[in-house]
Formats: sequence, C-alpha cells, structure tokens
Amino acid sequence: MCGISGIFSLSKNNVDNVKLMQNMNSLLIHRGPDDYGVWNEIDNSCILAHRRLSIVDLSPTGKQPMVSKSTRYVISYNGEVYNTKELNQILVENNIFPRGHSDTELILELCEFLGTKNTLKKLIGMFAFALYDRKEKLFYLCRDRLGIKPIYWTLINNNEFVFSSELKPLVLHPRILKKINRNIVSNYLRHGYIPAPHSIYENIFKLEPGKMLEISKKNFEPRIESFWNLQNIVKERIVDKKRDEQSYIAELDYLLNDSVSKRMIADVPVGSFLSGGIDSTTISAIMQKNSLNKIKTFSIGFKESDYNEAVYAKEIAHYLGTEHNELYLTAHEAQEFIPLIPRYFDEPFADSSQIPTYLISKMAVKKVKVALSGDGGDEMFMGYNRYMIAENMDWIFRLPNFFKRIIIGIITLGSSNHWNILSRIFPKKIIPPQLGDKLYKLVKILKDEEPDFYRILISSFDYPDSYMISGTEEKGMIWENNFESYITEYVERLKLLDTLTYLPDDILTKVDRSSMAVSLEVRVPILDHRIVEFSWMLPKKIQIKKNQSKWILRQVLKKYIPKQFFERPKMGFGVPIDSWLRNDLKNWGSHLLSDEVFKKHELLKKNDIQLMWRQHQSNEKNWQYPIWNVLMLHSWAEEYL
Repeated sequence: MCGISGIFSLSKNNVDNVKLMQNMNSLLIHRGPDDYGVWNEIDNSCILAHRRLSIVDLSPTGKQPMVSKSTRYVISYNGEVYNTKELNQILVENNIFPRGHSDTELILELCEFLGTKNTLKKLIGMFAFALYDRKEKLFYLCRDRLGIKPIYWTLINNNEFVFSSELKPLVLHPRILKKINRNIVSNYLRHGYIPAPHSIYENIFKLEPGKMLEISKKNFEPRIESFWNLQNIVKERIVDKKRDEQSYIAELDYLLNDSVSKRMIADVPVGSFLSGGIDSTTISAIMQKNSLNKIKTFSIGFKESDYNEAVYAKEIAHYLGTEHNELYLTAHEAQEFIPLIPRYFDEPFADSSQIPTYLISKMAVKKVKVALSGDGGDEMFMGYNRYMIAENMDWIFRLPNFFKRIIIGIITLGSSNHWNILSRIFPKKIIPPQLGDKLYKLVKILKDEEPDFYRILISSFDYPDSYMISGTEEKGMIWENNFESYITEYVERLKLLDTLTYLPDDILTKVDRSSMAVSLEVRVPILDHRIVEFSWMLPKKIQIKKNQSKWILRQVLKKYIPKQFFERPKMGFGVPIDSWLRNDLKNWGSHLLSDEVFKKHELLKKNDIQLMWRQHQSNEKNWQYPIWNVLMLHSWAEEYL
C-alpha cells in the first residue's frame, strides 16, 4: 500500500512545483515509509510523487513512479491487484515481458497495450492510481470499484489539476482555496462522514468508486466516467429463485476461498483481524485452512460486556489453532489516540469504531505488514440490524396512529439509558445489547408520518440544518435515485444504499485511515467485486432466512467451525462512548462544547447541542452519537482552522 500525489498543469518550467510536490509527498510518509520517488516531465507540466509500503516485489524493479518500457506512460499507484498471474499471461502471450513481478508494472504495461478503461475492467483488487500519457498529453485518475482506496482531486484556476491520496498534501498547496463547504457540514452532522464526491472543502473532491477521470491538455476539463457501475449490475441482474440452495452455498464457499487465497499472497507477513463476528471468523477460518502454518489473529476487547466480543474471538482462535493476540481497550488508551484523529482522517469523521480499528492496527503491525478483515459482509449479505427490522417489522409501520402513540408512550416511559441497563440483566439471546438505542430509533420512525426508514436509522441528527449557523444539507444524486423502479424488495434498497454510501464513505474510510496511520495494509476479501456481483444474484430468502441475517454466509462458516461459536446476537465493532463521555472523556468533551469553541469556529448553534451534553451527563438521555459527531467536528476545526 502506498501514498500518491501529483500535479498536471498547463504551465511549463515551474521549478517551484517540483519542490512543492516533494513537500506534499513527505506528508504521506505513514502510507509508505519504505521508499519514495518523484517523477517530472522535462518541462515540469506533469509531476508524479509516490510513497511506498513494500508488500510485493521488494526489489528496485517495484519502485515508483514507474515509466513504461516504451517511456510513453508513467504511473503512480496505490493498492494491490491479486490476479497478477492472469494479467501477466496476457502480456506474455503478446510478447510483452515485465522486468519485475510487481502489480504496478503489470497495470502500466496493460494500460499501454489494452487502454486504461479496458485494463481497469480486468483488475481484481483495490487501487487508486494516476497515469500519464506523455504522447497524447492525457492524464488519468482511477479508483477501484468499491472505493477501498481513497483519492482526492481539485482543479485550480482552470490550468492546474492536483491530486493526492489524502487531503493533507492538498491543504499544503498554496494556490488551493481552503474554504469550508458549510452545506456538507450539514450532511456530516447527519451521517458522521463527508459523503463523496464532496470533501470538507469547496472545490476539492473525492473520486467516486468505480470511476475514471480523464483530463487533456487540449481541453483542460475533467471528464469522469464509470468503468464499473453497481446500479447497472443490479438493474440487469437475473435472480434464479429456483436454483438449489446448496449450489449457492458451494459457489460462495469457492469464491471466498479464491478471494482469501489471492489476498494471502505477499512477500511480507500476513495476519487477520478476528473480532469474533461472522465475517471476520469466516475470513480467519478460510485463511487458516489455506495456510501451512498458524496464522496470526488479532482482536480488541472491552471491559464493558455489552461491547466485548474478544472472549468469543479467543475461543474461535483456539478452535482454529491460530496464534492469537488481543488487547483490552480502556478509555485512557482511547484518550491518547482521540486527539490524533483529525491528523489521520484530515476531515471530520465520527464513526467511533475508528478508535479500536486504529489500536488493533497498531497492535497488528508489530507482527505483520498485511492484515485481512471481514469488512463488507454486512452490506453484501444483509447483516445489519436495520435489514431485520425492515423485513420483520413492516406491520408496525402500518399501524393506526393511536397504536403507534401507545408504543411510543411505553418506550418513552424510560430513557434510552434505562432500557440499555435493562438489556444487561437478560441474556443477549433474549434482549439484544443497546436495547434503548434501538427502541429510540423505533420511536423516530413511528413519529414520522411518511418515514424514510433508512435515512432515519442512519441519522445522528434528523434535521441537521436546524443546528447550522449557515448551510443547507445536500441530498446528492444517490439519494434521489428511483430505486423502486428496479428493486421491488425494500430491504434490497437498503443494501444498495449501504453499498453506495455507508460502505465507501464510512467503513472503508475508517479502515484505510486507521490502518495506514501505522503503515499497515488491510485487505478486504469479501469486497472482491466477483463476490459483490454474486451477492446481487442471490434470492433474498437465502440472505435473510429463519429470522437470521447473513444466512448463506453462516452456512459457509458452518463448514469450518461449529455454529455454537458464532450463533449469537450481532454486536458490531462498537465503542462504549456513552459511558466514556460521562467519565474519562468528560473534560475533553466539555472543552470542545464550550461557548468559547462554538464562538471560535462559528459552524454550529450551541444551545440545543449543549442541552444534549447536559442531558447525557445526567443520564437523562443517551446522546452519544450526535454528541460524538459534534466533538469530532470541533476537534477537526481546532486542528485545521
């Protein structure tokens, strides 16, 4: 894994740009501590920079930026492509013989031989890369299908195109206007992340997943097109509802084994994140099956039982025979990392599981340089609780208002915190953890006359504009899509929305920034695009079945481990932020929500938010999610504004 950045400009002979790019490149050292390089065209009109984390082909033949054999093309590439054997065969059959065995060189030579878009369609893996055609003066920026690897870009004064893996280098650029996009701050309040293609700054953008950007000196205007479009795949799919269930299970088992095996290939040590949940257990089990030695597994635990899956992870590791490593996270350890979050994420980001993700990465990198994770399983196989709610509780939404008011009245007899305490008394199989948070989300839905079910469930703030000093939330094209025209099942609409928004902008952002902060490469086998496409050919009835989510994935996992190890209520990779904010993090939070900080940055209105803080401190209500969003926003503002 690596960090990339560069400049493509209409101006020539700007020596300052070379020095600027060297400085910008130095800010990505955590993404690539092993090597670095800067390439510039003779007239300095194109400059590419690279920081290298050496994983495959550790020799100098893997050094970047890399120039093709013909010298026509130059690439700066971040990622890993796993079907290198097949790609190399294409070149060899056409008498093109690579100098080394890096995937960088394969992509570079294939782009020259097949064209950029045709090459992108053949790649299996995660990537973001810049490619320059010196002959045609064409510049390409490309991002993988699911958005596993990040890339930002901006156009300055219509004569200078600048890009980078992260925002930090772009913020350093003296000619980039760093003006806060206040409309997107409103979006952030709702979601806890900045939705693509936007960034926190006006006129700086994220390239969206599955996209290729092209810009030419003849017409210096970025043109963006898709080389892979999940919505089109969903529209054109054919679901064989009569197909035998066992054949689906066997095919998924094969795809997972192939995907995991491909992602175990490296010239450095490889391990696995093992939370104890279905997804990470499946990946770890298949890894161990395909390894001659004990694989290294890593898990994070909490003393708070509602959040702790480490005990299950340890039992699973023992059964699989892995070399297991665990760390029990305390609020004190979290405190040490929390002030660093803005530096690693560059823009406001409020998924609190960023804390254990960073700390498990920090633990793992001491023993491995690559780790496989189970991310993507919830989106691909309907694992989130909201899918089960949508599937099983549709009758509640159709109740007369009188009965809805009765249900709301019963729930609100106790605060969310009181219900959470009650849930700790009973076994998790009877009452799920964080019952109060779930019940109060239900109250939100029942109060809405025409509920946008998905939007309500994923929102930290239901009406974020009302908390803004200025700025209006932008819905964006994805939210305005007419999914009903080609997806009849409501739960499948949730799955598609999650895959297009929450997955790349929250989950994968969290994993990338947290792991790359410590120079660890994380690979995500479930998000092999072949598995993603397969998941959309599955009938809903074998994804949610017998009141179980991820039914088909559970059947695969049963081949490797007895079901008693994983048949329990879903916990997620949560953090006890609610109690931490009342104790160890109270002083830190009080400062960031003080009159002084609100006035200093003038982003949000203070009164209602400060009331939330007081209610949270008194245990009257659990406002952990909206409060954490504001804290992460102000923490970012303290660092950058």
